[in-house]
Amino acid sequence: MGIVSALRNRLMPPLPDSVRDAFTLLQFRRLQRQVPTLYATLILIVGAATMIAGKNLPFWLRVGIPAMVGLVALARLTVWMGRRNRTVSTEQAGRLIRTMVIVSSLIAIACSFWCVYSWTMAEPANKIYFPLFISMGSLSTAYCISTVPIGAMLTLLIGMVPINVALLLYGNSMDMAAAGSMLIACAFLIRMIQQQRVVLRDLLLLQNDMHRLATTDPLTGLLNRRALNDVFEAELASYHGNHGPVIALLDLDGFKPVNDRHGHAAGDELLRGLARRLQAVVTDRADVARLGGDEFAIMIKAAHAGEADALAQQMLSSLAAPFNVGPAAIRVGASLGLARWNQDGRTLDDLFATADRALYASKTRDKPEAPSAALLDHPILNALVKG
Repeated sequence: MGIVSALRNRLMPPLPDSVRDAFTLLQFRRLQRQVPTLYATLILIVGAATMIAGKNLPFWLRVGIPAMVGLVALARLTVWMGRRNRTVSTEQAGRLIRTMVIVSSLIAIACSFWCVYSWTMAEPANKIYFPLFISMGSLSTAYCISTVPIGAMLTLLIGMVPINVALLLYGNSMDMAAAGSMLIACAFLIRMIQQQRVVLRDLLLLQNDMHRLATTDPLTGLLNRRALNDVFEAELASYHGNHGPVIALLDLDGFKPVNDRHGHAAGDELLRGLARRLQAVVTDRADVARLGGDEFAIMIKAAHAGEADALAQQMLSSLAAPFNVGPAAIRVGASLGLARWNQDGRTLDDLFATADRALYASKTRDKPEAPSAALLDHPILNALVKG
């Protein structure tokens, strides 16, 4: 089992989980464009092969198998033509790809059997045409489905190996030379398929990295302003209830003295710790973003809009404990303002403006002497945790 796994990893390097779904969808999109052409070409090749088959071949071999392959190819051509502009989920794409691999392998088996059997019975002048036809069909298929390595490799092995082994074992010197050349071409194509898989994987990984850099805050790993806008729009598009999302803006009080007293490295570590606490509180109920400096935005999802006040209280309470930064235990205060969709605005900019006014109004109010977290009447939510 270990040898099989090692060979499989060698032929098809595993994909990281981060790009597995994207790779599946990319495979399907390539197949949508190329498979119809493949089946149309296969129908032409099968028709030409039937025409040159000798009269001495049995009817089932001369006409029966080619007709069956041609009908299957025609049916699959019709199916894939209907999928050319179809959008599918990752699960559906994976299922359709597996079906394509099975069908292409079965067609390769039928064609390979027809080719070898016909070659053994054909007149000497016509023998060379059968390896030619199976090679054209196998190479064309492998090229068209090369983004699905297992399907392309199976097609090449099933289609080309049997007839070329027959040429090597039972053919003349020219047959053996032709077989060696075709097997070398097959090996080169398999290598090209491997390299293409690696290139596509690396391309998707690079796209992932670029997307992550464009949508996340490099210090905390939270969303940035651009990404928050995207998830806000997606939330509005997907939710059809009576309530929309709630935006909370959180700003630290007394953060500058932390940098002055303990250094910027300590300040950065404190911000990372704050990000972890916020995410631990909101879980999947909200998305947390860092806008810059010590300013954070939290989009509470529409399905949890009714929990906004309680969730804000929990976030503020989570900041009450000191942050352990190296040898120091650092406390900071926080102020928070809320804005509800539709009630305070319908765009993210409007909600930011309302939440920002609530936030800074809270900073001007009297602060309690002891560490606490108190909710005020909407739209102002205020709390301070003093060190």
